[in-house]
Amino acid sequence: MGLNVALRVDASLTMGTGHVYRSLTLASQLRQHGHQVVFICRQLPGNLIDLITAHDFRVLPLSQGAMTTTTANDHCQHGDWLGVDYQQEIAQAAQVVDHYLGEIGCTQLDWLIIDHYGIDHHWHTAMRSRCQQVLQIDDLADRDFDCDILLDQNFYLNMDSRYDARCAAATTKLIGPRFALLNEMFGQLQSQLAPYPQRLTQGQVLFFFGGIDKDNETLKALKGVAPLLRQYQLTGQVILGKHNPHQADVTAFCRDFGQLSLAVQVDDMARRMAHAFLYIGAVGATVWERCSLALPAITSTVALNQQALAESLSQIDAHLCLGPQQQTRPADYARAFITLMNSPERLQAQSATVALMVDALGCSRVVDVMESMNDH
Repeated sequence: MGLNVALRVDASLTMGTGHVYRSLTLASQLRQHGHQVVFICRQLPGNLIDLITAHDFRVLPLSQGAMTTTTANDHCQHGDWLGVDYQQEIAQAAQVVDHYLGEIGCTQLDWLIIDHYGIDHHWHTAMRSRCQQVLQIDDLADRDFDCDILLDQNFYLNMDSRYDARCAAATTKLIGPRFALLNEMFGQLQSQLAPYPQRLTQGQVLFFFGGIDKDNETLKALKGVAPLLRQYQLTGQVILGKHNPHQADVTAFCRDFGQLSLAVQVDDMARRMAHAFLYIGAVGATVWERCSLALPAITSTVALNQQALAESLSQIDAHLCLGPQQQTRPADYARAFITLMNSPERLQAQSATVALMVDALGCSRVVDVMESMNDH
């Protein structure tokens, strides 16, 4: 008999879209195994509820609400990303879960999955009576958790001990790119990849700074690199999310360069990465997607929560990172691009390094662990 699973996740203009995309990947894998999944999402500006429903998942919506003038969500660093007071968040989540359980005639969910930086052990504990087990997806290790599985798909030099002080010793920790939540298309394309020298000869550069890119790092990078594409006889693909607030400016810039093409809200990122020889973008949710397809990168960090991962990846030359976007200039992207173009052996070495980091089977591994724990 299939598991009943609810998944608490948001997208917004503040937090971006990566949490929803990786949660959709996990939900799709669970559904393929015969399990029932519903999403719990707040109706924040920039949400992706329509995308989730387009994938035929039901969404239990939480109203946008408003933060009070007297209460701040100081329970953790990203508490305000919830968009409402923390106690209101907990009460609303409990209410929609209770209503859903009544609909399906169950007293508890089998699993409650959370992918949200604004949720910590207080939320988990409050929801314990409504679920048998809790899975928390995280990247930060900056707050305490009351969960049965802690999933962090990222690479850190200290990743084996990073959560020791954040959750109970009995918590099952799924740590590292071995558990990266990649959709099945990345695995399929891994076996079909052209040799890297052939991809380099084809000369395609992919630009993507996340689903929102509120500070327009895309345009900054394009100003530095686009003039060089003609010089090196290359082409560039620019990808934007549908909620990117700078679409008009980026579109106008791309029109002036015949080497650039622009696409908005694509559903074939894996194919585009497989044909590129270089990725220029953020250290975000796409890290493990591009690594699975042996794609070298020039990156910057567009959020504070990306910096630790960026530093660990730099230690093994898994990208050429320019640092926080507040410090980067178009000339920095240009210099980095020239550096790599003048060192094809470094590009090839980086391609080989990142290809060994992730095998695109992580999602299946996570579901296998959930099923085995439920059986016990």
